[in-house]
Amino acid sequence: KSDLEKSLIVARLKSLEYQINPHFLFNTLNVLAELTHINPELAEKTILTFAKYLRDVIDEESLITVERELSIVKNFVFIQKVRFPEIKIHYNIDPSILEVKIPKLAIQILVENAIKHGIKSKGNIWINGYREDDKVVIEVIDDGEGFKEIKEGTGLQNLKNRLKHLVNGSLTYYRENDKTVFRIEILF
Repeated sequence: KSDLEKSLIVARLKSLEYQINPHFLFNTLNVLAELTHINPELAEKTILTFAKYLRDVIDEESLITVERELSIVKNFVFIQKVRFPEIKIHYNIDPSILEVKIPKLAIQILVENAIKHGIKSKGNIWINGYREDDKVVIEVIDDGEGFKEIKEGTGLQNLKNRLKHLVNGSLTYYRENDKTVFRIEILF
């Protein structure tokens, strides 16, 4: 019975992974179509980056290292910067957490939300990762206009569920010093 329940949870979590962001795919394809006419060299580099991004996202693993997730994020950001060149990303990651396993796309979805709902087409995003007491903390912070109230859509709900069920983790968010902070905590 326990194995069956575990299998059902894994199947549900896989289903949640597959729901993550078809809009990004369509937007990227539209950008690529336009780039092929105005900047073929950048179009080729973007296509190769997009292919690597898709390869990493589509694989079967639900848990990946922070290092691998950051690789996915960097490919995602490269593609976003083709559309929005005034986005600036700052990484501050403690090397001791690079091998920690997290749900795939955990950081990427927060960066995507920071771009889409926070800074929009220009601004700063900071990605911090460090150890604090008995947990690993990963923060995605943006200097966009902020929020009065966040409506948790599919992406944030999925992330909360995957953090809870896969790594004993949680997600919180708040405003601090005119910045929006999304904070993942994973207990050890």
